[in-house]
Amino acid sequence: MSAERLQTTGIVDFHVHYDKETVISTIELARTRNVVALGLIGKETIPDPEICRNYIAEGVSRGIDVILGIEANRKISDKYIDLIALSFDINDKGIRKLFGKKETLGGSRHVSQFQERFLTQKGFVVEASPKDKAEQQLLADLRDGIMFEKAIHFCRLVVNNPVNDTRLEEEISESHESWGFVVQKYGKRPYYINDPLALKAKFLWYLYFAPGKEGFLPTSDSASDVIKAVHDARGVVLLSPEGKFDYYQYRDFLNAGGDGIMAWHGGKLGTNHGKHDIDRQTIKETLTMGKLILGGSDYSPDKNHWEIGHGNGMMHISSRRYQELMKYRDRR
Repeated sequence: MSAERLQTTGIVDFHVHYDKETVISTIELARTRNVVALGLIGKETIPDPEICRNYIAEGVSRGIDVILGIEANRKISDKYIDLIALSFDINDKGIRKLFGKKETLGGSRHVSQFQERFLTQKGFVVEASPKDKAEQQLLADLRDGIMFEKAIHFCRLVVNNPVNDTRLEEEISESHESWGFVVQKYGKRPYYINDPLALKAKFLWYLYFAPGKEGFLPTSDSASDVIKAVHDARGVVLLSPEGKFDYYQYRDFLNAGGDGIMAWHGGKLGTNHGKHDIDRQTIKETLTMGKLILGGSDYSPDKNHWEIGHGNGMMHISSRRYQELMKYRDRR
């Protein structure tokens, strides 16, 4: 796709999640929304190079430039931040070592074993319904380590099982402030309104497995390590605040070599459910430093909070942002 066409045609979305069952329909949905450049973002992992090339080819067949990316939670200074890496060499050894599906399988299994044991020690039963084949497959995949987002799925299995109801209500009662926080932050989103058990699973995740909580297992590499690896692979790394923007964290991130910020998140520039992620001064400073301002819908096929390309209905990211990404990457 030519830069001239991108400059005047279509929109872009750099923050779209996927899974192997829905990736083709996700790319097709992007086509129907006039998306000409699509960031397919994996959570902490990236598929094998051959699979990545197939995804890119599927995009090309629909007139879409597919950019493989990774969302990772890493520590900088004394706090954890969400990073989104884009447009790197999918064959790079450093990337494969940190995020490759096969290369990280052993560590993933270790995390699964720890999380399941943690929930059991907290008095919960972690089992799949014998009548639900989907749950049985989910539990098998979790134990095999082939899923990244393990903790939230373990929590969902717990809340789905009626045998855990009494223990779960005890935790909600004893940790009412955490329950209130989760209800306030997530309770009005369509996914949670339509599925109350999902809200209880989110509560358990927040209570036990959110960064800094007792069930959270920190990674051995830092935000700086990720930035270096992605830069070595000729990619870019952006801070993804998602409604939790901290100016000083952002400065630390830029000082570590970060390439900019994901300012769109599910809605129009600088907003997340009506709250400003970044102010005009931060936008001005970012542009003055020659850094990138990108973003996307944060679409997820299993939650569908926001729509590809549209976000909450107000998001519109010009295709010029893709041109800026390509020029920035080549220049750097």
